[in-house]
Amino acid sequence: MVAFYVIGGFGALILVLSIVVGDLLPHGAIESLDVTDGYLSTAALGGFAGAFGLAGAVSVASGTPTWAAVVIGVLVGLAVGVGAGYLVRVLKNGPEQAAPSGADLVGASATVVSAIPEGGFGEVSVTVNGIRRKVSARADRPFATGDRVRVTHSLSPTAVRVATAAPQDSL
Repeated sequence: MVAFYVIGGFGALILVLSIVVGDLLPHGAIESLDVTDGYLSTAALGGFAGAFGLAGAVSVASGTPTWAAVVIGVLVGLAVGVGAGYLVRVLKNGPEQAAPSGADLVGASATVVSAIPEGGFGEVSVTVNGIRRKVSARADRPFATGDRVRVTHSLSPTAVRVATAAPQDSL
């Protein structure tokens, strides 16, 4: 039973360290041996060992023979390890969305968050592809805080020109 506790504790330690620190092994150490398309990771190995030890210790404590506790530990460990590996794979291979640049904002409606004076800069809040950005804005006429505007030009990656929003943008 002590062996189950040691294996489970070691697995839990690896799992916590992999979450806090990231992958523990040098880049490519596991990937070079990995034939599972990314399911084999430090988190998956730690999850397997932790679940194996916990399930084995609980099984032995409840009176299950040691050989059966090992089988139960392996089955539970595999379930947790595969689940952890799947989650890590999804997170690593998921789409990355870069913050929209000034050119991506052209045509979007925005809300003035800092008044835009005539001939000067203010700020607008604009949401594109679910990503909200606050950028500097210039306009041909003054706009007050809270006004709805439309981005017409990109002046730089962090500044845009705005104009009065179309009537349907005000709704």
